[in-house]
Amino acid sequence: GWNMMIRATFAYTDTTRPNLVVGFFQNPIFSERLDVFVASQSKLNKNNLSGTLTQGSNVVNLVFQPVPNSNDKVFVDNNITLSSSGTIEIRVRGTAKYGFIYSDTAYTFNVQFLQSVSGGYIASTDGKMEVEFPRNSLKGDAYIIAFTGNSDVTNTEIENINSRFSQIYTVSPVGYELTSPAILKIYLDPVKISSIPIDELTIAYWDGTKWVGLNSIVSSNGEFITTEISRLGHFIVTRKSEVTMVELPRVEIPQKFELYQNYPNPFNPATSISFDLAEDVFVTLKIYNILGQEIRTLVSDFKPAGRYTIVWDGKDNKGNVVGSGIYLYKITAGKFTKTMKMVLAK
Repeated sequence: GWNMMIRATFAYTDTTRPNLVVGFFQNPIFSERLDVFVASQSKLNKNNLSGTLTQGSNVVNLVFQPVPNSNDKVFVDNNITLSSSGTIEIRVRGTAKYGFIYSDTAYTFNVQFLQSVSGGYIASTDGKMEVEFPRNSLKGDAYIIAFTGNSDVTNTEIENINSRFSQIYTVSPVGYELTSPAILKIYLDPVKISSIPIDELTIAYWDGTKWVGLNSIVSSNGEFITTEISRLGHFIVTRKSEVTMVELPRVEIPQKFELYQNYPNPFNPATSISFDLAEDVFVTLKIYNILGQEIRTLVSDFKPAGRYTIVWDGKDNKGNVVGSGIYLYKITAGKFTKTMKMVLAK
């Protein structure tokens, strides 16, 4: 008889396409430092994982390393440095650990470098969330990020909220404490809020363990909801009954209406204009040329009492860059009006 030994080799191949989720962590002290994360519910193949971060004309290749104890489900590139304001796009592609079918995903977010002395403004890329930082509300000059979604891919508990009347928005650095409150505004979807009384809506903040409701004001036309925030982080519009309401006193409400000299002045290409509102009121803030012709409307909506800073980028209402010269800016808030001069010097 014959003795025969047969050796068989089997190769396992995963044909699933992983669902890739991108997030980030921004250093609250050195705000230019950024860690970019990519996560999936399934294990990922490190050798097939790649990505790019595009900031203006600068494209950086992302080099991901596995996060310890993540079972090859979370990877990070912790060597990113922010260098300018603008929109950042992150593109990532990869496969399952034993797969060959690639998944691709792309995320965008806005970055704004703000000087503490002048404050400023940032909005999410979908245009539905805005934050206005008054003068000296930041501890120092800092990069601020506005992201549509949950930036913390390692914490899925943030997603566990039933009544959603907006996206989750991240204003980063998460946990950064302000020296005076900023104003956060989220525009409302009339379809989503049609089934709920307006006074049941609140902006909620993720405090690290749960969602808490903040004192919020819905505009008279129901177009948006605003609140004061003393710390940056994750925010959403939800129902008051869904969260623990926190009754925070409104701080530093100005005693009178005021419009301040822009900073810097002269300026090029942008300048900040600050004003105080002593009560909730409809406000317009407009730019005129020296002939009194309107150039730009910066503000035209209802605002709660507080301190505000608006940035003028030196463009008119059509998006055209205006020329050097003397310009006037005028605020109208109820019965209060004031006009001041500024100089654009190129």
